[in-house]
Amino acid sequence: MTAQDVNDVEQAFIRSAQADDIAGVHQLLPDMWVYQPIVMRGPDQVQHDAVVWRDGDHRFLRTYTSKQRATEFLASHSANAAPNYVSAERFTHLMRDWPTLSGIVINPGSDSEFRLAPGDFTTVTGPRWAALSYGDDGVPLLRRLSSHIAQVDWYTTMHDDVPFTVYVVVAKVRADNGRPVYDFLSRKSEMLAEELARDLGPQPDGLRFVPRFEAARFAGVGVNATVEAAPGADEGFLQSRTQRALYELLNPIADGRDGAGWPLGRTVDRAVVREALSNVTGVADVSELRMHAFDPATNERREDVDEVELAVDTTVVSLDHNVVVVPAEPLPPAAEPASAEVQPVTAPANYRARQASIAVGVAVIPVVLGTILQITDKASAPVWAVVVLIVFTGVATLIATVRAARADDGSSTTSGERAPGKLEVNDVKLERVAVGLIRADFRVTNTGGSTVSIHAVEFESVAVELDLLVLGVQEVSAVYDVDITPLQAPGASVSCDIAQQIAPGEVDRFVIQLKSTIPHTFRRFAIRPILMTNFGPVSGPLLELA
Repeated sequence: MTAQDVNDVEQAFIRSAQADDIAGVHQLLPDMWVYQPIVMRGPDQVQHDAVVWRDGDHRFLRTYTSKQRATEFLASHSANAAPNYVSAERFTHLMRDWPTLSGIVINPGSDSEFRLAPGDFTTVTGPRWAALSYGDDGVPLLRRLSSHIAQVDWYTTMHDDVPFTVYVVVAKVRADNGRPVYDFLSRKSEMLAEELARDLGPQPDGLRFVPRFEAARFAGVGVNATVEAAPGADEGFLQSRTQRALYELLNPIADGRDGAGWPLGRTVDRAVVREALSNVTGVADVSELRMHAFDPATNERREDVDEVELAVDTTVVSLDHNVVVVPAEPLPPAAEPASAEVQPVTAPANYRARQASIAVGVAVIPVVLGTILQITDKASAPVWAVVVLIVFTGVATLIATVRAARADDGSSTTSGERAPGKLEVNDVKLERVAVGLIRADFRVTNTGGSTVSIHAVEFESVAVELDLLVLGVQEVSAVYDVDITPLQAPGASVSCDIAQQIAPGEVDRFVIQLKSTIPHTFRRFAIRPILMTNFGPVSGPLLELA
């Protein structure tokens, strides 16, 4: 709920308590945010007074409808206490864990004080159980009850002639590069199912369908594919993106086909997988695709399949996917337009121009020399005039020849177009500077005709091994930092924003410091840098540190 929703519910509760509207209070309690005093440390008497409300022979657990109310009480009662948010459903198990208490009191000593005895909990939580017995009504209810639910669905079944509504849950867990760890995912889902059953409190009698909670089961899927790169696409970058697309698709937590994890019970077929690969920018065609099932608990590979059928309580997790990227086939040369008349075979225009220039020079120079000699003999012209004329004629011939050669190799400056930039990663050196700090020293060259801008460098983990034990020169133009802590599993990636510009023909050097914030050191790893430029991604060499 939003802060406004919380405030509205609190005000409605206060009005119902002041009006002695017991039914209204019971209806509001399950959706309320209430605060229970928690004493961090201090004398037993102070802790007892801050947590328990005494009224004669009866004892009640203190709670407040707002954090402000709880804080004001604790400020005058115990400096070592703090308010802790709890849901109304959790009170039922608090009663079981602390059986000496008789119940709870909300806003004690105020005009909106309300006491709830243990016997009243069934009345409060009964509507929740009734909603859960009808399937569709229970799904949004469970999502409100817990923020740890990634997926929830339901089905009905019979056991000993008793109908059950079974809710299947998938817990939210951390996923590296869209790939959750199966063991952790399975264990957290089981804990989530137990927590939901516990927090709902006592189950009332007379339900039509008795609700149950189960953790989802998981079927493993692995993909081997060969894709053809589009012309100009970087193959290393494309391999990384296609593998990531598979991990994001065959994922029980997030993304998936509908953006919320692969749905429980939905069949996985090759067509969907092929579509996900084809949608990756730079893929021209998916030439080969094989899909196989495996046991996620043992990583045992099973048979190749065209589809993986899932039961209603089952979703998918990914095995290691393998994508091979092959370069695009060169395009056939464009056919010359057909013509009814047979055209004579002629040399290219630029070639003819160069040959004509040379021929003119060879023909003209002797004529000019002969003329000059006659003039010199008849007019007694000075020798320097003869030399100047000869040099002028040679220079003119040379200029004409150079222009023809430029037109021949396509480097004419009159076209107004420049060749694109072409970045080459000459070398990347790794140096372990200190515990949790590694320097990656990049040397790059722009061999193209336009300035290349590098705006980011992405590091993708290929292999990693953690350890608890710590064991001539061009000027560096810039130093950047990136946290590589997430690179704890193959396929994970991190990105570092940088700003480097390399002019045509220029060589540049920059350093990225790879930092780790975990209490481990990377004993060894293999990562691949991918430089993001204005002319597309450029893969660097595999960086290995042992």
